[in-house]
Amino acid sequence: MSMQERLPAVERATDPDIVERVSLKVSHLFSMKEKQRSVIGDFLSLEILNFNAPKQDVEKYGLTYRLGVIGELGGFVLLNLSPKLAEKIACTLFASESVGDEDMHTAMQELLNIFSGHLATAFNELGIDFDITTPEPVAEDFLKEQSGRRIVFRFLCENEILQFVLILKA
Repeated sequence: MSMQERLPAVERATDPDIVERVSLKVSHLFSMKEKQRSVIGDFLSLEILNFNAPKQDVEKYGLTYRLGVIGELGGFVLLNLSPKLAEKIACTLFASESVGDEDMHTAMQELLNIFSGHLATAFNELGIDFDITTPEPVAEDFLKEQSGRRIVFRFLCENEILQFVLILKA
């Protein structure tokens, strides 16, 4: 067993080399799927934040959706974006000029599922057991209440930030 394999799952999952490999794999999978790429936009940045990072390091854009991470890792994956951007993305996904709130929430949960599925595939291919639960909208203050190591993926979409945050519990 290598030294890397003996580290706790959170330490392995947030190792900069692993995060870079996961990031490349996730952004590559999105770029391969033209509809997803047109929805998500261009990959902007990746950040690994420490457990004790100030809560303000992860900005809140208006709407947040989450799903749980289970398996060897525990925590959450969050989708964070403005209501205006959520509506634009939902219209693109539904190929419609307008959508209601329920369709918008459904589209955001599906987008979170897609991204998290790519994360799960990438981590599992690297030997880190990663599975996900059902997505759901969350309260405004959810981000402030969460502690844990964070991996923040930011995308530029329609000149706005679309952010996925992986919060891993120690």
